[in-house]
Amino acid sequence: MARRTYADEGAIRSANTSFSKKEKAIEDQYFNMKDKEKFKHLKEELEKIKQENREIKEELQRQNNNNGQQKS
Repeated sequence: MARRTYADEGAIRSANTSFSKKEKAIEDQYFNMKDKEKFKHLKEELEKIKQENREIKEELQRQNNNNGQQKS
């Protein structure tokens, strides 16, 4: 049975040409942009959750205040 091994011959990444460097730069730029988009989306989601949390706390505070006034 033949054994397969990994070889990077012919792989663009292993080549050290100006074309491969430009390709790597373009790929890196693309993935950085995608990461920034994901981060922005996560920050927006976090802000929504924080706002919902504030609203729930305010509602609980109002209910506690109303219960305290009714018992007096």
